[in-house]
Amino acid sequence: MKFERKHIQHLWLSLLAALLALTLFPFSAMAVTENVLETAPEIDTTEVMPEENQEEEDEEEYTYSQENDSHFYLPYEQYMPERGTTPEENQYYYPRLSDGELARYKELLTMLEDGKITLDGIPSYANCMEMNEEHLVRVYTLNPDDFDGETFYVILPWGTKMNDKQLLSLIASFRELGISFDPDSLNERNCSRRAYSGKNRYLSDEEESRSNALRYMIVRGMLTKEDVAPESACVYTEKIPSYTSFCLYPYRSLSDNELAAFLFADYSAWNTDPDLIERATLNAVRSVLRLPLSLSIVDEKNTVEENPWDAYSDKPINWYSLKYESANTYNYTEANDELSDIKITMLQKSGENAELYNFLASYISPYNEDQFIFDNDEAFLTAAEKWADENILLPKGQRPARWSIIEEQSGDYDVVLHTRAGEWDLNLTMSRDLHVTGLFVWNPAIDEAEYYIGDNEDSFVPSDDHPAARSPIPDSIANQPLQSEYLYSSNPWLTDLELSRVRVLTAALDAGEITYEGPSIVNVPFDSKNGVAVYLLNPEDFNGETFYVMLPDFQMNDAQLIALISAFKETGIPFDPDSLNMRNCCRFCNSLETRPLTSDERFRLYTALDKILSGELNKADLAADARAVTVEKTISNRSYGSDNRLFRFYPYRKLTDDELALFIFAELERFDTNPAELMSDAVYSAMDLINLPTNWMHEEASCAEMNIYSKYMKQYMNVFSIDGPSDTTCLLTVKHSQTPGEAAELSGIHLRYFRSNDETHLYSDEEAEQVCIAMAQQWAKENLKLPTENAEWILSDKYGSGLDSQVQLLLQTSEWDIYLWINKTSQQPSECYLYSRKWYDISDEDLDWIISNIPVDQTDENDTINLDALKESYSLANGYSF
Repeated sequence: MKFERKHIQHLWLSLLAALLALTLFPFSAMAVTENVLETAPEIDTTEVMPEENQEEEDEEEYTYSQENDSHFYLPYEQYMPERGTTPEENQYYYPRLSDGELARYKELLTMLEDGKITLDGIPSYANCMEMNEEHLVRVYTLNPDDFDGETFYVILPWGTKMNDKQLLSLIASFRELGISFDPDSLNERNCSRRAYSGKNRYLSDEEESRSNALRYMIVRGMLTKEDVAPESACVYTEKIPSYTSFCLYPYRSLSDNELAAFLFADYSAWNTDPDLIERATLNAVRSVLRLPLSLSIVDEKNTVEENPWDAYSDKPINWYSLKYESANTYNYTEANDELSDIKITMLQKSGENAELYNFLASYISPYNEDQFIFDNDEAFLTAAEKWADENILLPKGQRPARWSIIEEQSGDYDVVLHTRAGEWDLNLTMSRDLHVTGLFVWNPAIDEAEYYIGDNEDSFVPSDDHPAARSPIPDSIANQPLQSEYLYSSNPWLTDLELSRVRVLTAALDAGEITYEGPSIVNVPFDSKNGVAVYLLNPEDFNGETFYVMLPDFQMNDAQLIALISAFKETGIPFDPDSLNMRNCCRFCNSLETRPLTSDERFRLYTALDKILSGELNKADLAADARAVTVEKTISNRSYGSDNRLFRFYPYRKLTDDELALFIFAELERFDTNPAELMSDAVYSAMDLINLPTNWMHEEASCAEMNIYSKYMKQYMNVFSIDGPSDTTCLLTVKHSQTPGEAAELSGIHLRYFRSNDETHLYSDEEAEQVCIAMAQQWAKENLKLPTENAEWILSDKYGSGLDSQVQLLLQTSEWDIYLWINKTSQQPSECYLYSRKWYDISDEDLDWIISNIPVDQTDENDTINLDALKESYSLANGYSF
């Protein structure tokens, strides 16, 4: 009873505040009676004043008249500079088209009217109820009675220039709606370039008060959708990636019904008592971070996801998001590194307690430009350590040990530092005057192991897909011997022709008509071009599978088919040749694994790799019964040369940490150099050649034994993930090559860019090539540390850029060949290769060896050899292999 009384008391205090606020406004509102919304009676707020004070009161009455109140609900008037007075890149934040976009819009409109281009294939996004990152352009029709005369609302991309497709989409949307549109008429009343704010205007204090009271009722199940009948057609809710719904609030006071309708787009009743969640939330954060004693909740939301991840099978997941404010939230003049607000996310599996997932704490301090520091990294590191000592409350042994600067946001005068403390990752944001502005803390174990991955038994088992029906092969063909030929299919099973032929050969073996006298192919190293092999599996580890077959990349000949049949006779395993599928067979298997690792396993694999490279984990530390099955696999699908790598037999169940570590040890034991030193050299060697951010995460280390023409060598790959500027991530692969008895040397770098938001431009092929050359020159100036004064970019298409979508450019220095791929439409680099000439130039000795071993089919009718083409082919196989 005491618990219920507290709830009711809290509710009526909130409602009382809302109703008191309502009495101050002379418009029709809604009242709550027994959880049902009803129209509230209008209250006459006029009062007869003494005649002598009438003039003074008339002034006051005019100031707060209902007629003038309508302007209170309009969006804030935004400052927009006169056209042509502001740099173009600064204009992508104003609620209108930039100068360049406006000019291009008019050009495209003229081209449409002249018939030079059409809107074929250009999507319209008129009144579209979904959003996506790639095409954030929307047009909505409005009721002018609700929006102070406005008839439409436009959402444009924020912070980026619109490309031609987006501008044409804007034209298409207005044409579909039949609305006459002046592109220069956009302003804060009918346009937004920051849709992620979630609304077209802010609520008034009075609306906020009523909204909070209604939200309280919704969260606690006291008000349901059935209780609300929306009065207006002006309720729009748009699902925006990484945000909630977008609400178009009418430019007048919203009724309770309308407020509730908007709220129901984002809020729902909680399955767990909200008061308990609030207490658990603060207790969890207080175990990590020092918080003020007094915090008031200003927002609370529960998002229920129905089985988006295999980890939870059919169980719903609750995501509780709560925001608290402190008393210092708006005290900007006196606060000094004091908490202003904190946003906390809790994750709850069905039937379990909620656990802390992440939180974002914001701090306020007055800027002191006289104390700005721009290039003293040590000052920021020292300040971060001091702040953490005073505010991070983790027990000894789990406290932050070392900060590193991962990002510099020059536009915001902020520096971001990162550390790991216990089970948490921390990003600390500091202003240039060494004051903390924000702290983001998250649990990477939840992020990787629970949020994304599948944890049920089936998620570890590859598909058993195989052909539903086989094409019949005539006996006359099946009885003919098979020869090795190019294969047009990479499916992990026998082709129809191979299947028919293997049945004929099986019958001949059983009858004693033929015999197999070749070497055993059971549990042997595998050559993907010439061989076939069978490996025995433990069915307890592989979901009942007892064998795994590797097939060649070419059509199998009779000798290989007979070897396959004989391998199963040797093992005594009954073999149906039509039973091969992804669970027990591999063909063109350059992924080098029986199945992909889950995100959780890959995260733990990287963790083990870091521990091994740092010397924290040794092979002797692992459990005695831990097993890791690998086999050497020769990849020889290039024209010349081959490399030997390890194929990993990942069991069809969740791998233990020790098993994952053993797979790494098996890889690193093939190194003829110190793996940790090689990794470190990979980072610093790459940074000596290219300007790279200082933040990176090591993802993979591998070794390949190479047999290329006259040379035997080893090649090592280290892969790193890097966060680049402007929503760009990079995958950096650094290659070292090593001849026996010598040190490993840097021989190649591959840098691949991933961008979340690329602009697009329409150019002819000739124009695009010239623009891309200019972009390459700019890229080299900003990124390359190599001397390039006497080098020029030239167009090249030697290595498969495909000039239909990309331009490939070559820059040659005295020691390096640099290939850069630039996208034609975005004019942004997509990937770059740096090749060391030392490791792919062919010596006279190499050339003699090549000529002496040249296949007959590589010569022309006169038995002569194109030496230049031959050198290029071998160079590709050796130095250009990543």
